[in-house]
Amino acid sequence: MKRHTRFPRHAGRPDGRAGGQAGFTLIEVLVAVALLAIVSVLAWRGLDSVVRTRDHVQRDADRDDALLRVLGQLQLDMQMRAPDTVLDGGAADAVVKRVLPAALRVDAAHEGERAGAALDIVRGPAPGGRWQRVRWWRDGDALRRAAGTGGDAFPLPRPGAGVDLLDGVVGFSMQAWIPGRGWVPLPDSDAGSTATGLAIELRLAAPAAGPAQVYRRVVALP
Repeated sequence: MKRHTRFPRHAGRPDGRAGGQAGFTLIEVLVAVALLAIVSVLAWRGLDSVVRTRDHVQRDADRDDALLRVLGQLQLDMQMRAPDTVLDGGAADAVVKRVLPAALRVDAAHEGERAGAALDIVRGPAPGGRWQRVRWWRDGDALRRAAGTGGDAFPLPRPGAGVDLLDGVVGFSMQAWIPGRGWVPLPDSDAGSTATGLAIELRLAAPAAGPAQVYRRVVALP
């Protein structure tokens, strides 16, 4: 009797179920898609945060640069103010006792200007070695500076409309240092003695909700 040897089906071939490469199930695909979506959202938020931080830092840097230019220009105007002998007709002593030097005047803001103080300075040299009037004041939320044309005879031409130099200003004020009294807000007709120092104070709106940022520049007088 012949004996027959039976071989298993698909011998020599990998079993499609056991030895073949298995695919992904629907649940695995959905989980992978969900993970990719989460990673994408996190990456987008991270990039958005970096961009916002960069923009915030750039705005702060631009504002700091503008503030430094304003304070520097204020100090330059003060340093180049006309001496009392020029404004008092060559007299060695002031004819009228005053709190500030003759080249400086602090008064209330004019009509159309935001409430507060305004600073007028007679300074030089303008083109041609002439004197000129400069005015600083707050207009809305901006600090403005205006300069008149130069002149060699008084009264000098009034300053023009001026230009905005700094935004976000919520306060602009001056105080005089009176020996024996301390800092006195200006304008003050009762200050009495002559001031030996002038403080110029700028109040800027905070970038976020919070108290205003205060900057002061103190100039020694006379």
